[in-house]
This record gives sequence, structure tokens and C-alpha cells, in this order.
Amino acid sequence: MRAQLVEHPCLLFCDGGNKPREFQTFVPWLQPGDMVAVHDAGTEFNPPDAESVAQLVTELLPEELYGYPNSFTRFYRRR
Repeated sequence: MRAQLVEHPCLLFCDGGNKPREFQTFVPWLQPGDMVAVHDAGTEFNPPDAESVAQLVTELLPEELYGYPNSFTRFYRRR
């Protein structure tokens, strides 16, 4: 597989079958300022699921992004 250049900031969206594993696998690859969104927060993904990379991200409040505080998607920014 050949590496491809990605423009930054980029957004990684985790919505596969194992969101905690996706988060833990791919967040370290992101550059500072990139974002990661995780769907099904509170059901299939909880903050403790991200403990191993928690120091790498800052959670963004939903209203900062899109004004829907009851959304199931949570956004994080790579530090």
C-alpha cells in the first residue's frame, strides 16, 4: 500500500464496528489540529474507551461545532 498525502487539518470519522479500537489505532497518526469524530458516543464509545490516547486529544463541546448538544457524535481535536 502506498502512502498518500492528506491536507490538514483533516477529519477522521469513527463509525465502524469497534469504535474504541478505531480511535486508539488512528488518533496517534493524526497531526495537531486534526479532528476525530466518533459516532454512537455514550453507547458504543465512552471516554474511558479512549484512555490510552486521551492525552492526545481535547474534546470539543457539541455546541462549539454544530449546536446539537444531544447528538450521538462527539468531536475531538488532536493536540
